[in-house]
Amino acid sequence: MRLWQRVWAMCARSFGFALCIMIALLQDARAMDGITRDDARQIAEQALVQTDKMAKELVMRDRDVIENGKGWLFIPMTKRFAETGDFNYGLLGSGGIFVFQNGNWIEVPNQIMMYGSLDEFLASQPK
Repeated sequence: MRLWQRVWAMCARSFGFALCIMIALLQDARAMDGITRDDARQIAEQALVQTDKMAKELVMRDRDVIENGKGWLFIPMTKRFAETGDFNYGLLGSGGIFVFQNGNWIEVPNQIMMYGSLDEFLASQPK
């Protein structure tokens, strides 16, 4: 049983189905509003800490964020590269972290061109 199924069952036992349906509808309405870019940045920073051992040495500059209709792509780089622009301090192998408007996130491979575009890659991924 998935987490949402366990939570639904617990909610139904405790409060009844009607209240649980109201809560679910409110959550859906809130999710439709989406998150802000600042929220997405916080999510991307937390995701970076979870996925990269070098997270303390990395930054994500606001000017490098790519935004499309589905969310935001945050591209991590070393602090030294961000300061100097010297490719000797660049970060290889990181395509970034894409945060969907609903708050979910996914790591983007650096071989993004193998998909043709960011949009094609995102279309191939579960949300």
